[in-house]
Amino acid sequence: MTFIYEDEKLIERLLQAGEEFEKKFSKKGQAAPVPATPPTAPQQPGKLPATLQDFDADEANEQKKINLRALLFNLRDQLPNAPGSGSGKSGYSANTSLNSHNMDSMGDFVEWLDVTHRVDIATKVNADRSNRPKPDNAWWFCKIEPGTEIVTPLAVPDRSPVAYWINPTTLKQYLVSLQSDKDLKTNVVFQVQLLKLIQDANSQLRLGVSEEYKEPEVVLPDDIELDKVAKELDPKQWGQAGTIPLLVRDVKSVAAFEAWTKANGIGFKGKDGKVVSSDDLQNFDLCGVVNILNQRAQGLAQRQRANSKAYISYMAKIITETKCSTTQPGQQPGQQPGQSGKISPQAIQQLATLKPFNRQYIDFGQITTFLDKYNELANKPAIDNLVNQVKASIEAANQNSNSPGAPIQMSNITPGQMKLQSKLPLVLMNALYTIISVSGRVYQEFYNDCRNVLEDRAPNLVASVAEQITAGGPQQSNIGNILRVREGLMSEARSGQ
Repeated sequence: MTFIYEDEKLIERLLQAGEEFEKKFSKKGQAAPVPATPPTAPQQPGKLPATLQDFDADEANEQKKINLRALLFNLRDQLPNAPGSGSGKSGYSANTSLNSHNMDSMGDFVEWLDVTHRVDIATKVNADRSNRPKPDNAWWFCKIEPGTEIVTPLAVPDRSPVAYWINPTTLKQYLVSLQSDKDLKTNVVFQVQLLKLIQDANSQLRLGVSEEYKEPEVVLPDDIELDKVAKELDPKQWGQAGTIPLLVRDVKSVAAFEAWTKANGIGFKGKDGKVVSSDDLQNFDLCGVVNILNQRAQGLAQRQRANSKAYISYMAKIITETKCSTTQPGQQPGQQPGQSGKISPQAIQQLATLKPFNRQYIDFGQITTFLDKYNELANKPAIDNLVNQVKASIEAANQNSNSPGAPIQMSNITPGQMKLQSKLPLVLMNALYTIISVSGRVYQEFYNDCRNVLEDRAPNLVASVAEQITAGGPQQSNIGNILRVREGLMSEARSGQ
């Protein structure tokens, strides 16, 4: 498709050709000769046509030219950035001209890396196999199988006619950098090809690149203040602010946290109303302090305070390492008090009646209902992040659907039928893949909870929950249909259909 950039005047020439085509093959041009009559004066600019027939023909031709122009410019918008365009990019990449054909397969991509001298990522093996880059343990020897162009890691060099040394670490970093390129996020062709490259890299080279781009975790300096804490902490007044600063360095480990409590003489008010100081090692309730600070972190996050997400993350690590039981602000019914992420058997039984996945169709409403209820009861930051990811993809799917919010038929769906349901079918298919795969991960967490609590008392219910996500079940059936249709759409795009 890069041919469109090899001729700067191609768009204009196509428009001109379209106009000439209309003139040559319009009904007016094909009509039988009219007997000689005095010629009509040529139409002057700004004047009406001589007859209504002329008016209709001119209007139709003008509309066809407008449609042709819109089609061509829409096509140009969907293609990669042209060399020398305002974005400053050459093809897909800011480094050099990464074009569509360079991303047809991992083999083509690695070859492009070598041709463009990205020696930090890949380099072609010479005839005597003696050019292994340094350090040795950072590079894998790979070959491209003839015909399929699949990159395959090998334990030792062989006689493959096309072979490369590949640095998996830098290859992963480069793929992630392409994911993060803001100028390319709206390029549908590029996003489809990049997703396929990442899937190939994960399956063939075990790179472990996330199919959805994730912002890198921000590492805060040690002296950043997360909170101001009261010297005497009261579980009944956990929201009360104080004057003692809690810095990042104070919550980076359990040892650092304990040192902070001692250095500041932190006290904890027990049920008897007595305050026990951190100096009293035998009676001081460290988990009580952890619980209060965790509640404060959650409360600050709800108010969207700066660094509150990092605060939550640090406290979650301390909770894990200390094995402290915690409660959350506004403890929800169904959760057992004092235990984060523990759900009562009654609540699990109610959730087990919800079936978010269906072989015949994908219903966003059913999926969202389950996710919201489980997320509310599980009360786990990791689950909350996954649920937000699904909801963002549902929003993207609705934006690209011709019937937003309506169930999407999956059983026996064809690429042609999907085109009728969507403005940008490949974008919709990518959103559906994220929705079903990530929702499946959340449901797997629920299944684990269900099995732990109900396996002895309600084994049949546990089995019915497992059927939602096991091989052959509706969730896996949806995934199979999505991948099948997506591959069909990509094949049609490559063949120009």
